[in-house]
This record gives sequence, structure tokens and C-alpha cells, in this order.
Amino acid sequence: MPVYKCRTLISTPQDLLRVTGRVPRLSSVYSRVKLLASRSEVSLKKIEREIQRDPAICARLPRLARIMYPALDAGASTVTEVLSILGGERIRHLLLVTAVAAAYRKIKTPHIDMRRFWRLAARRALLARLIALEAPHVDPTRAFVAGLLADVGHLLLHLGIPVPALDAQMRAQQCGMPVNEVETALLGFDYAQVGAVLVRRWRHCSKIENAIEFHTRPLTASEARGGMAVAVLNPKAVTELLGAQDPIGKHIRLYFPGGGRADLTVVGVLEPLPVMFGGGQPQVNVSTPFLWHAHPDTQRGQYDYAILKARTGYNIKALETQVKKIMESRYNKGAFEVESGESMLVTLKSITLGLQAFLGAIAGLSLLVGGIGIMNIMLVSVTERTREIGLRKALGATSAQIRQQFLIEAVLLTLLGGVIGVSFSALVLWLIASTVSFLSIFILSPLTVFLALTVSVLVGLFFGVWPAGRAAKLDPIESLRYE
Repeated sequence: MPVYKCRTLISTPQDLLRVTGRVPRLSSVYSRVKLLASRSEVSLKKIEREIQRDPAICARLPRLARIMYPALDAGASTVTEVLSILGGERIRHLLLVTAVAAAYRKIKTPHIDMRRFWRLAARRALLARLIALEAPHVDPTRAFVAGLLADVGHLLLHLGIPVPALDAQMRAQQCGMPVNEVETALLGFDYAQVGAVLVRRWRHCSKIENAIEFHTRPLTASEARGGMAVAVLNPKAVTELLGAQDPIGKHIRLYFPGGGRADLTVVGVLEPLPVMFGGGQPQVNVSTPFLWHAHPDTQRGQYDYAILKARTGYNIKALETQVKKIMESRYNKGAFEVESGESMLVTLKSITLGLQAFLGAIAGLSLLVGGIGIMNIMLVSVTERTREIGLRKALGATSAQIRQQFLIEAVLLTLLGGVIGVSFSALVLWLIASTVSFLSIFILSPLTVFLALTVSVLVGLFFGVWPAGRAAKLDPIESLRYE
């Protein structure tokens, strides 16, 4: 379903805030406390007196502090106690949350369930705080505030331009696309940018503003800042460059082949990859915008490759055709190649089918040779047991019973071989999975075991028929005379 740009008088998030007359204003107490907290010479007592001007904030602030900081005991029930423990900076963040909750709780929009909206926002805020506690150099309080306000732009869109906002929401559900992408296509901006502009108006914290603006597309954050000199290493690079040290925050120097160098700060480590997928080579990953101005041989807008990810159920062929048309309109045909995962899967499947046919032919030849061996063993057994067969027939055994006996022996012989083969294969596969990193998953399918044992039984039946028939046809008198 195509998405067409919506023509409105609002072309930027700033326009939306300017024309929307229903945007609630935060408490004046928050504005004054924010100003006081920014001054190092202001005492906590003065901040406390300012907070106590609003009884509603005084009631909510200790409860919120105990939720965000479970280590606070139940005794921290007053603003004085909370302020003395947490300090002015953290109180400033908490005060923003309480001011937003007080100002925006009474907003009503026909297309948003406000109780559900704030319940999900609270869950996201707590989750963001938990993640920040495990990450170095991230303030859990700022993460909590950013998580709580991440979707506040949705409210402003539905307040200012409810019809286009609802249209974007419905189109996103129909197309299976993220709502921020549909909003950008329709309006030229998305809810995350609106929320960031709102926080910027409050002049609270630039880091919270960036987190809100770029949470739908985090890779764009570094581009918006002109490309930061940061790097993400894989485990091999960490081992070779830094040894056993904690890599986060360490500085490395990158030398370019065409000359020049750059000093980078390590901000993350990738999960280990299998060796066959590139995990065996050291990798230093930096942002493309950083390379544009740091690498002597690259220009802005130049990429070696780009990866597109399609939604589940999307027509890959149609997407590939559209991408080719766009690229052909901008570049010469020989300047690029477009490959899809499906074409790679087709190639992989053809290779797999060829290998399966080859291995199947080898397995069939092995079964033929093994079956002939089983038949020869049974023929030798019939010859060696001729007197036994004659004695059994003399005592009343029928030809059918003799045939059944030798068929059972042939089947048991091949079944025993099948059990030994399956057990040995399972042991070898387990040893390989235990020692080879990219084959660490060991799965033994019951269906495969059943088919292997069934084939063993069928081989025993097929190649045991002739020896069993030969034993059944022996004359009892001649058999008893056999030496």
C-alpha cells in the first residue's frame, strides 16, 4: 500500500507546537527548581522551600523516588529526606516526571487510551532504568525520564492534527510498517521528533532530548551530531588490541590505508560470531558519517554497501524491483548490484540439493555393498549349518519356518549394524559440536534415527531373501549326509 505525503500547513514539529493551543504547560515550581538546581551555589534548603510551594508535587515526589530507587527505605517519605539523599540533579529529573504527570494526566484524545498510554510509558521507563543500571556511563535517572517521555509526541500529534495522526496510525497497521516511518512519509516528521522538540522547549537536558528524538532510529543519532569518534569492536579485536582489559571507555588509534589516522573511544563490544561468518577476524566498526570526514578517500554520501530489511510477509521480488529502479535513476547500471536474501537462499538450496544427491548416491552404493556382504555372510551361514537345517526338517520344521528363521537372523544382523552406526554418528556429531564454535548446536532428530533403523531392516529383508530361500529348499536327507 503506497504512502503519500500529506499536505498540511504544518511541516515541522515546531509548527505543530506553535499552532497547537492545547499543549499543557508545566508547573511553575518545576521551572524555578530547574533554575535553582543549575546553580552550584544554591543550597538544598532553598530548593526544598520552592518544591513545598506545590502540595501535589510534595506528595508525589517521595513515592516516585522510592519506585526509582528501591534502596531508599520507607522512612524517606518527605521531600527533605529525599532531597538530602538524592541531591539536586536527580531531584530535577524526578521533578520533571511529576510535573509532566500532573500537567498531562487530564489530556483526553478520542483515539488514545490515556490509562494504557501512561501504563506502557511507566513500564518502558522502568525497563530503561534497569538496562541503564547494567550499562556503564549511563545515568539510570535520565534513562527513566527518557523512557517515560519517549512516546509523548503521539499525544501532541493527536492533539494538534488528529486526522493525519490517526491516518498514519491506520496506514502503519495496514502496511505492517513502523508508525514513525509512515508519519515521516505523510508529514515530514515523526512523533519522536515532536517529543524531542517539546523537551527542548522545557530546556531540561540535551541527552534526554537526543534519546527521545533518536530512539526510533539510533544509528541516525551519530549522523545528526556529525559522526562521533567512537568504535564498536568484536571480541577478536578486543583480545588483540586491549587484551584482558575492560574495553569500554578505552581509546584506540585507527590508521587509514590512504594515510591519516583517527583516535576512537570504544563504546561497545559485539556478541561473538561463528568463525565462518567473520568472527575469526578482528573488526573495528565506526559510523559512516565519521568516515566521511575522517577518511581521506571517502566523500559524504558514499557507501560501499547498504542493507535493507523487509517486513515479514513483504514481497521481496517487488522490493528488489523498486530498489533497482531507484538505483538506476541515480547511478549507471554497472555501478551497483542488488541482491536479496531469497536469491542467496535459492543458490544455497541448489548447492544443498546437489550435495544431498551426491551423498545419497554414496549412501546407496554403501547400502548395496553392505547388503551384498550381508547376503554372503548368510550364504556362508546356510552352508555351515546345513546339517542343522536337515535335522530341524527331520524333526518336523517346515520350509516356511526355516525361511523365517534366516530372514530374522538377517534383519537382526542389519538392525544391530544400524544401531551401532547411529550411535557412532551421534557420538562423532556431539564431539564436533563440542569443539567447533560455529557448529555448537547438536540436534539428533528421532525421525532420522527411525528412518536409519528402518532402512537397516529393509536391507536385511531384501538381501536375506535369497539365503533364506536357499535354506528352505534344502532336502533333509541330503542335508543330514552333508559333511
